[in-house]
Amino acid sequence: MRRHIIAPRHDWRDRARDLGFAYAEIAGEPYWDETACWEFTSVEVDALDDALAELERLTRLAADHAVRHDRHAQLGIPAAVWPLMVRSWERQEPSLYGRMDFCWDGTGQPKLLEYNADTPTTLFESSVVQWEWLSCAFPDMDQFNSIHEALIAAWPKMGLPPRVHFCGMRDSAEDRGNIDYLRDTAVQAGLDAPFLFVDEIGWDGRRFVDTDRAEIRAVFKLYPWEFLLRDDFGNHIAMPVRGGSSRHSGCCCPARASWPCCGNCFPAIPICCLRFGNLAEPAAQKSRNRFLAARERTSPHRA
Repeated sequence: MRRHIIAPRHDWRDRARDLGFAYAEIAGEPYWDETACWEFTSVEVDALDDALAELERLTRLAADHAVRHDRHAQLGIPAAVWPLMVRSWERQEPSLYGRMDFCWDGTGQPKLLEYNADTPTTLFESSVVQWEWLSCAFPDMDQFNSIHEALIAAWPKMGLPPRVHFCGMRDSAEDRGNIDYLRDTAVQAGLDAPFLFVDEIGWDGRRFVDTDRAEIRAVFKLYPWEFLLRDDFGNHIAMPVRGGSSRHSGCCCPARASWPCCGNCFPAIPICCLRFGNLAEPAAQKSRNRFLAARERTSPHRA
């Protein structure tokens, strides 16, 4: 693995704008940085890929252990929410993607820093934007990922209805950019993919509906599960509506307490670098506090 110092393209802002990369700069500071790049060998790419696949396998085993042994308290997940996750896990509801952050210097075993399986971003820049940069800066080199193709191929395998709503919060160009990119892959896969903001989702007494009062049968949401579950009608999530690409059991993975759970389940696995002797503290308690955060905050939903 080699880090190269390079000169940014003189027109990178214009190119970003042409791609629809609205958050290439955030608050006047560059978010997209072309001053350095990393070169990997195929062996190094395989090492990262193997680490990712192994961690996904271990995470699922740890989640299964938590479900079978009723470990919601240790994970900091409220008892009222737990049955949703158990039912989702037992049905093996589909999940579209997650993001693993590694610490690695090109030698030894990559170490997991975080696994975000709830609200991961960086999709658009990792696939479309990075590919456009590479084709300009290093046209003879290749990009060692197939995010775009994999997403398009994944949608038809998820057993979703023909129409999947996509939603997110207001006032976040980054979130909207990632959501619109995912909508594009869904459309390319043959789905109808309308967008609406989270606060535009309604409840008509029987079902979730959009602004046209059409039923929302499946939804992709770039919005944390803990926020949904504490919102005014979060209890309606237990109704028979498909969770779309973010299964209820996905609550296990974004909870920071899942790291020590995975580490404690597999103490001999060097890739699981975060472990705690007592799952209840401090990571699980912090996660539980996030779920039970002050309800006086105004819900973004409309009834």
